[in-house]
Amino acid sequence: MASKTVSPSGGSGWTNSGRVTASDNSKATNSSSALSVGSTLTVSFASASIPSGSTIDGIEVIVEGAGSSTGWLSLDTGGGVTLPKGSRQTNSSLWTSADVNYSVGGASSLWGGSWAASDFNSSWDLTLQVYNKHTSSARTASIDYVSVTIYYTENTDPRFTTQPSVNHNSGYSHIGANNTPASVSFTSADDEQSSLSYTVKKSGSTVKSGTVSTGAQSVSIAYNDSNLADGSNSLTLTLDDGVGGTVTSSSFTLYRDTSAPTDPTSISHSPNPVTNTKEYTLSFTPADATSTGASQMRYEVWTGSGGSGTKLTGPTNCTSGTGVTTPTLSDSGLANGSNTRYIRTRDGAGNWSEKSVTVTALLKVAKEITVDPAGAGAAAVTLKAARRIVAGMDGAAVVAANLTAARLIAAGIDGSAAAEVGMSAATGISATIYAGGWVGARLLPAAFINADALAWGTANAVLRTTPLLTTEVNGAAGVDALLRSTAGFAVTATGASEASAWLAIVPELAVGIAGTATTTVEVSFRSDFTASIAGHAEVAAAFQEYVTPGGYRLRADLFDASDVPLSSGPLWTILGGDYAASLDEVGTFTLAVPAHDPAAVGAIDGARVRLYRDGEGLLFRGVIGARETVITPDGNHVLTISGDSLARELVHENTLLGRAYGNVPMSSVVSDLLSGSGWTAQSVAADARNVTAQYDGASIWQALAHSAELFGWHLRERNLSRAVDVGPFGASSGLVLRNVEHVRPVGDMSVLPIARIQITDRQDELWNRIIPVGGGEGVNRLTLQYSDRVAPYTIQQATGPGGEPYWHIEDATSVAAHGARTKVVTAKDIVPLSNSPAEIRDAANALYATGAAWLGWHSAVQESYQVDVLGLRHIVAGQVRVRVGDKVRLTYRGVVGDQHGRRVWRDIDRDVWLLGYKREFNEDGSDRWT
Repeated sequence: MASKTVSPSGGSGWTNSGRVTASDNSKATNSSSALSVGSTLTVSFASASIPSGSTIDGIEVIVEGAGSSTGWLSLDTGGGVTLPKGSRQTNSSLWTSADVNYSVGGASSLWGGSWAASDFNSSWDLTLQVYNKHTSSARTASIDYVSVTIYYTENTDPRFTTQPSVNHNSGYSHIGANNTPASVSFTSADDEQSSLSYTVKKSGSTVKSGTVSTGAQSVSIAYNDSNLADGSNSLTLTLDDGVGGTVTSSSFTLYRDTSAPTDPTSISHSPNPVTNTKEYTLSFTPADATSTGASQMRYEVWTGSGGSGTKLTGPTNCTSGTGVTTPTLSDSGLANGSNTRYIRTRDGAGNWSEKSVTVTALLKVAKEITVDPAGAGAAAVTLKAARRIVAGMDGAAVVAANLTAARLIAAGIDGSAAAEVGMSAATGISATIYAGGWVGARLLPAAFINADALAWGTANAVLRTTPLLTTEVNGAAGVDALLRSTAGFAVTATGASEASAWLAIVPELAVGIAGTATTTVEVSFRSDFTASIAGHAEVAAAFQEYVTPGGYRLRADLFDASDVPLSSGPLWTILGGDYAASLDEVGTFTLAVPAHDPAAVGAIDGARVRLYRDGEGLLFRGVIGARETVITPDGNHVLTISGDSLARELVHENTLLGRAYGNVPMSSVVSDLLSGSGWTAQSVAADARNVTAQYDGASIWQALAHSAELFGWHLRERNLSRAVDVGPFGASSGLVLRNVEHVRPVGDMSVLPIARIQITDRQDELWNRIIPVGGGEGVNRLTLQYSDRVAPYTIQQATGPGGEPYWHIEDATSVAAHGARTKVVTAKDIVPLSNSPAEIRDAANALYATGAAWLGWHSAVQESYQVDVLGLRHIVAGQVRVRVGDKVRLTYRGVVGDQHGRRVWRDIDRDVWLLGYKREFNEDGSDRWT
């Protein structure tokens, strides 16, 4: 037999009734007249926590009391004690004037009632009255303490502490055609037997049985059933202790769905066609006919069927019937023309379906064209392009080449798919230059451009000087000319013979050749023009000047806010610029171009910029914020364009009012903040802590950065793909920065020479004891008082000068090394979402996390390095080489300058955080990193 003694939680009915909760000589009192029963004292109790199923053997009540005089008060003759069940019990002992324990009931007394453990496992009351036996005088009863002892025998039958539930190792919420339930979990208990037998039944038939150990423990039973019916399957689990005790669980349900989701509908891609880029988005509506786990659907996009090839995105959550637009897909395998891609959708049971989609692309392509000159016995002429498009001359074979237009180049002079370019006879050529197209012409004296057919004016065409091309217009003297079409015009060129003229399309490196000599021409941004063209040395010389390597070239494409290319075209003549990125901050950029560049008209506030560098590809995406024309010392007009990285879009998005998170996982907070913005979370670090915060009118970027700061984490932008990372970061980039005495092995692009280094000590920012305080005023201000965190710093309590307590944390190692340096750290935006104890605790824990992160950074002497390096490439083989938040190895030994202008000695060999960078470009495309 076991017993449990419980004390009251309160009382009512007497004077100072609440004093009966402890034996401390602080008493409840009640006076009664002669030969009468006093007032009823109600004594309240909380749950006694008797083991469920136990047998109640007896109940004993002890009253510690005294009378105002000896011999007149008792718990009988109309007095006594009453429990929620049974009859009133009495004790006829006369009370003394000193405290005595008076017992009612006992270890085998059931007070005339039938009892269960549940009668005492929630709040309950007893009542008592004291009888005054004096025949003529009033007497006062005093009770110091009342206790109840419950005697019980625990149930010998097995029992469920928690009912069975099904777990799926696959992570799916339902059972599909190719997966089965992984286990049935429950918590069981039995006090006398060492093991229990279990039986799992489905529709009354046993499908699984075995043995588990007893005791209050969690049990997981492997359970696989390939014969589940489609739809709902009801199961029960029975425990048997082998000595006659059994218990059967409540029924639990397994749902089996073997039907694949239906094909998504409303499929489209944007832009359509995908023009001169390999980035696009897909839009579609997923569907699941059975609606099983409709809210747990996911999708992926692949280049090959059956999940083969390259995964472009996913898996990403989606909901049946709700439209989806993917993040921007970077599809390096996209080819010119029609491309088949595959949308795979999965329902909550793990069933997959696949739908193919055609993505149409018009891309810059490299082609090799063989031109058969018209002349008897003439040898073939082959044109080859290492990059971009080559448009050939001199022969009808060019028409069959089916050239494709580049971004601002009318391939073959005609902006459509193919055109006749070249003069196969003296009758010449006639072609239309479509809007946005460029054409250069080299016409010998016997040829001309028909001014009537040209039909140009200020609204239609621009004449630009170039050292590359010379044109004679209507027989006038030769001028250097490059024609650009803004509204379209026609060109007619005629000559006395087929060798009298050639046309070239620039600046996308297309070459036209006249003549019958055999030659091979190879054209590239990065290669020499080495071929000689018989009889046309001036042609080779001109293109030699254009394509001879002179550094890396830059190009900036312009788009509107919907990512539609602007008709003004890209910026080719970039004189210089830079772009920069930092942890937790929006990046920046500047570009300088000639003020008279026609494409610069599109560089307006809000326009989107994509910066490319030959040899690397897309480097940076930004939003133009300002433009300013300046005059250089030599009198040139230069347009300076500046702005922020693409994350400026998240600055323009707002949380609105009352967006609150109470103890919510970081991944859920980030997902909710980004919802509807067009941005996604590339990665969010996992952590057991949760976020408690409220945002009113904050930008989405500000809210993301603040949420990360609560954990001592950082926010990082991936502006090439409209995505963000949230986490502690610190992954190794693999880069090593060394001073020039260390020679870099040939071909090792991970070891970079240091051109300049400066070191900044921030000793004045060292603090090692902090008092974190949150929002609120006075006594209502949030502190660490209710935080239950114990690591990495112990919360300590002290008393302030006004006698009020305060709570602080400190770094003991730093205090020992530098002495205590105390600072109050305020985070006014951390407040409880309500006055409940749980919300106050969560807010205090959020305050602790913020304070611990702040202390971890400021409790040590910090040294920052500003380093200029050479030879770093941002993009290598299509992959980003370095990101802010990564670590690089810094190896330097020598004299450097510090922030005070002194020359100091340093011997450094350590991993350091990359907090930010700035990349600057010169006019020739060369660069410098800081």
